[in-house]
Amino acid sequence: MFHPHTIYSVILKANISIAFSNLHTYVTVRLHPVNDRHCTNMTHIKPKAELWLSEGKKRFARKGTSGINIEEMSKSIGISKSSFYFLFSNKERFLEELFRYWEYEGTYRIMSIVDLVKDLLAKLQTLTEFVYTNMENDQFMLQLLNYAESNKKAAASLKAIDDNRKKFLTALFIELKFNKKEATRKMRLYSTFYMGIIEQFKFNQG
Repeated sequence: MFHPHTIYSVILKANISIAFSNLHTYVTVRLHPVNDRHCTNMTHIKPKAELWLSEGKKRFARKGTSGINIEEMSKSIGISKSSFYFLFSNKERFLEELFRYWEYEGTYRIMSIVDLVKDLLAKLQTLTEFVYTNMENDQFMLQLLNYAESNKKAAASLKAIDDNRKKFLTALFIELKFNKKEATRKMRLYSTFYMGIIEQFKFNQG
C-alpha cells in the first residue's frame, strides 16, 4: 500500500516534506467544539445514541449488516437493548442513522479539521494523512459499497458523499493555484488512488 506522503508527493509532482502530526491536530480539535460549516446535523447527537453508533460503525466495517447484532452490541457497550429501540425504533432506522454518522465522522468532520490548517500544502497533507491511514473508514466504505448494490438509500447516500468529497478536493487544488481543468485532473487522480485501496480491501477479503 502507498504511504500517504508518497501519494501526496506524486499528485503534486513535488518532493515536499512538511512536519505535521495528524494525531495532535485530531485530538486537539476533538477536545473543542468545531464550527462545522460542512455538516451540522450530527453535532448534537445524544451520548447514548453515539455509543450505539460508534459500536455499530466498528461492527459494520468488519461484517456489514450481519455485524449489527443488537444483543451483542448491547453487551459490548453496557446499555440495555430497550434504549436501542427507544433511540432508533428498528434496525433499518439505525442503519440510516449509522450511515449519516459515518458520513459525518468520515467526511464532514475531516473537512472541518482540514479547514483549520492555514498552510495550503499542509492542508493537503493533513487530508491525505486522514484519508490514507484510517483503515476502519476504508473497510466501512467497502461494506457500504456492497450494501448499496441492493439498497437505493445507501446508494444515494454514497453518491452524495462522493460528490461532496470531489467538490472539496477540487476546491483545495484550486486554492493551490491550479486551474480548474488541472485541479479536476488531480482530484480524479487522488480519488483513483483511494478507490484502488478500497479495491485492494475487496480483493483481500475475497
